[in-house]
Amino acid sequence: MFIKPYSLCFIALTFFACDTNDANTSSSESEDSSGYLMQFQSEAQVNEWLAQQSVMREESGIGSDMGFVEYAEAAGTDMPAPSEPTTMDSSSDSRESEEAENENITNNQEAEVDEGGIVKNIGDHLVILRRGHLFSVAIAESGETELTDSIAVAREEILKEDVWYDELLVKGNQIVVLGYRYLYIEDEEIYGSTEINTFTLSTDGIFERETSHWLESYDYYDSDNSASRLVNGDLVLYMPHAFVQPVYDYIDESNVESERAQVRYVASYPRKINYEGNGEFSAGERLVDPRNISYIDGDTGSLLHNIVKCPVLNLADEGSLDCQGHGVLSHYKEEMYVSASHAFLKVADQIFAISLGDESKIKRHKLEGQVQDQFAFKLIDDQLWVSLSSYSNSETDNTELSSTNETAASIIEDNTSNELEYMLVQLPLEEFNGQGNQDFAALNKITFARSDFNAFLMKQRYFAGSQFIAAFNDYGSNSEIKIVSLENGTVQSLELPGFLTRLELMGSLGTFMALQNEAGLQVATAVNLDSEAELRLGETLVGQAEAESRSHGFYFKPNEMGGYLGLPVISGDYYDWGSQSASIAFYQVNTDGAIDQWGTIDSGDQSSLNCTSSCVDWYGNTRPLFLKNRVYALMGGEITEVDLSGDEARQVGPRVLLVE
Repeated sequence: MFIKPYSLCFIALTFFACDTNDANTSSSESEDSSGYLMQFQSEAQVNEWLAQQSVMREESGIGSDMGFVEYAEAAGTDMPAPSEPTTMDSSSDSRESEEAENENITNNQEAEVDEGGIVKNIGDHLVILRRGHLFSVAIAESGETELTDSIAVAREEILKEDVWYDELLVKGNQIVVLGYRYLYIEDEEIYGSTEINTFTLSTDGIFERETSHWLESYDYYDSDNSASRLVNGDLVLYMPHAFVQPVYDYIDESNVESERAQVRYVASYPRKINYEGNGEFSAGERLVDPRNISYIDGDTGSLLHNIVKCPVLNLADEGSLDCQGHGVLSHYKEEMYVSASHAFLKVADQIFAISLGDESKIKRHKLEGQVQDQFAFKLIDDQLWVSLSSYSNSETDNTELSSTNETAASIIEDNTSNELEYMLVQLPLEEFNGQGNQDFAALNKITFARSDFNAFLMKQRYFAGSQFIAAFNDYGSNSEIKIVSLENGTVQSLELPGFLTRLELMGSLGTFMALQNEAGLQVATAVNLDSEAELRLGETLVGQAEAESRSHGFYFKPNEMGGYLGLPVISGDYYDWGSQSASIAFYQVNTDGAIDQWGTIDSGDQSSLNCTSSCVDWYGNTRPLFLKNRVYALMGGEITEVDLSGDEARQVGPRVLLVE
């Protein structure tokens, strides 16, 4: 059951080729007349493409021992002919939602894109996803904090096993819970599914179960990214699937070690999965129409990178699933970034742009180098900025580092040979096309650091649409941030006294940093980033360490004095990740960036809480919550209100245990 930590690349290497040698194919046949990637026009064309795959793979030696389909056609090849592709218009939702006044309490990357998390707000209630259950906690300004309802996400007791319920999103009073279920149905070649459960919350905080849906996919889990987003009222999901499957024909079928006569490749279309009751599942209709699959001529990529969009309101309609998948065939995904208008997928030495207005319109751009996480990307005024690292040799690459602080000591050694180069690349959306044949060398680039592996990039953020901040750690106890102007390429450096563990934005004030040193956990801010940057050091929490790694573990709430923030912490240097609850340290940040500690709210005894499903907190379990005029500390299986009006943070009211 503990499959989560393994990346999709591990699965890819186990089951199918993860090669990238031909990912940069730029044949004109990969582009249609409108400048988008080509899409299959029929199932017959898919089969012709697969026949070409067999030839290319045999010639290149790719995939001779890959796959898990033997002696039979791959999943979905016996499905009926596809119906006409449908488009979804969320303005024609068949169901209306009670529009509760919900406040954002998630540290999202994009202001207009809500990311799946473990706690959301609906009106006068918090909705918390905790170990396979939803909990409703009343937070009305005139009332006391109290648990009003709880409900198991799994609709039947038998369905509580072999599933992880990970992400929560809300729209109005509608609730969507995303999970991954490990299925193995050998006869129908089903190996796993993304599970969607929907609920509503009444004004008095009572859950009502609505629908459950299962969509065939590989595990979407990412240690620092979310698989689900809410964009313009639509649920947007990333669902990878192994589309190209091998079928082995043996000369002697009684002896699989005998010489193989032929390896054929067939299409495995992701499907909707039907629940038959009593824990039994069967394959349903296809989720993706062949005409909604884009491809690159001459590319041997096996993965279908599937972006599925579902109007949230229609998800609750019993017996229907108004979702449409569009995808592109290529290699293992490095990272995904979602803006209000596009989903971007970095794959090998290219990046795909999938329009969220019309997912059939997929373009690509050449992009050489590696990205670290989703925070490497930022779409600003139709310009996609990307932070990359790549190998370089200073004997042939004389790019100068632009700096307004050239004399400052740095843990990044400049102008060394055989170095790792860090750069920002600007990609105009209008330059994306179906061929991916752009001249990468001619792109606007800002080289902001070089390293001979004496230091590594730890965190990165874009600030106020005009600055990029990169945090580097060495392999000791030193770190620094590079502040890069997107307008003129100048670079500032600030040394930091400790090992950086967190870099976050504080609205328009600047950035927050958490630093681990021998004494404990020290906090700091950097302000005046657009002129002469200044570092402000806060107090050290002696003997403390950070307890959460995801960006959602932090939250900053601006106010007239500057702002509040909360940070999950744990005593000592050991944290039993995924099962232990943490405390939360609260801070006041002044308008000049000075940071004052308000104290820590400690978690209580939660030993009495049991667990029956999803018993590891893969997405963390501790969140500081600033909601309306109140402050809360969610710490594992309990939540309590916090008063920050005095000189020290203090608990007010009862500790509410999240009891199933």
